[in-house]
Amino acid sequence: MTYIEFYDHLSIVNICACLANMPDRVVLVGGDRKNVQEKMDCYQRIFHQRGYDVEFIHQPIKEKNKLPELVKELTKIIEKYDDCAVDLTGGEDLYLVAMGAVYQACRKRKIPLHRFNIHNNSIYDCDQDGVTIATQVPSLSVEENVRIYGGDIVYDDVMPNTTHRWDMTPQFERDIDTMWNICREDPKKWNITLNALTRAWELFAQAEDSLELQIDIRILASAMGDQYEDIKPLMEELYRKGILYFYYAAGNDVTLIFKDDQIKRCLTKAGTLLEMKVFRMLRHTQDKDGSLVYNDVMQGVFIDWDNWSKEPKSDTANEVDVLAMKGMVPVFISCKNGLVKADELYKLQSVAERFGSGYAKKILIATSLDDRLPGTAHFRQRAADMKIRIIDDLHQLSDAQIQETLKKIWH
Repeated sequence: MTYIEFYDHLSIVNICACLANMPDRVVLVGGDRKNVQEKMDCYQRIFHQRGYDVEFIHQPIKEKNKLPELVKELTKIIEKYDDCAVDLTGGEDLYLVAMGAVYQACRKRKIPLHRFNIHNNSIYDCDQDGVTIATQVPSLSVEENVRIYGGDIVYDDVMPNTTHRWDMTPQFERDIDTMWNICREDPKKWNITLNALTRAWELFAQAEDSLELQIDIRILASAMGDQYEDIKPLMEELYRKGILYFYYAAGNDVTLIFKDDQIKRCLTKAGTLLEMKVFRMLRHTQDKDGSLVYNDVMQGVFIDWDNWSKEPKSDTANEVDVLAMKGMVPVFISCKNGLVKADELYKLQSVAERFGSGYAKKILIATSLDDRLPGTAHFRQRAADMKIRIIDDLHQLSDAQIQETLKKIWH
């Protein structure tokens, strides 16, 4: 089968038909050669990784603003490919008008016409023959979504302090729940204490891959000044709950051993646990029929904006706390387990527009949005204006309530 696609600057619209039913080739009509070639290369990499060999062909149009010329060129393309189907999801209006004229002139060919609704993953049978080309529900992984918008995910085995590949074993998920149940009792205190533990790691860690930490409380307290919070009560509780493998305190000396590297990652950066809890909930959120709502979820996604660029890379990069995919629609989530700065809305808006265009959903999850504070009402209104959904007081919700809330964003 050959798909005829009308080039669109929004990359997602030129790939959704292929994701619903893999063709032998795709003819991209229109667009300048450089931009189209970059996108075709990206599409081919995605399908190659999925185990498919799809041929992409660019068909430039010289007189793109003249309807008769468009009709003539499209007629040639239709005549060349006997097995073609036409996707009307993207492209300029004049191309679609021209295709309508070609379809009428070639009615005996019964050329399949279809159009995708990316928001709800549905397909419209535009030629009304009762047949659609879709054989599966189209979907993208988080990494594929970032790539089609010209970016790349950077992992910590290439660059330190970037995206980590978590091993979500059942035991680790139980450990996340254990830590969350401690954190949710007092998120503010958890944050302050973990800031102290993070500083202790920076001061006293013997090696980056070590799980043992020997702390001199006097040095730590002096280094943090008024921001210091006694870490002993929380460490004792974490040890009792099996999160720390070893804990001993005598006077100003504290020795602890983290259970494993993943636990260490959760405890040496204050905001990580909230992100991991949301990540865990999204991975298991189900629809009424028992199917998963989100087909892919990642945490701490470090995105390089310029993956396609042939020029030297700029410094533009973003870290997204949690990024999920529902079909072809990305969900960008910012998680804040403390005070939320006003610029967080703009950061979230910027990365969602860049890697989701108008299709992305945006969520801000917080534990400390206090409506009694001046400016909170304005903050909420600004979020609403930017179509950013706020989920606050997450620590007061049960797991079932969290998952139900994460489903409601689609209703």
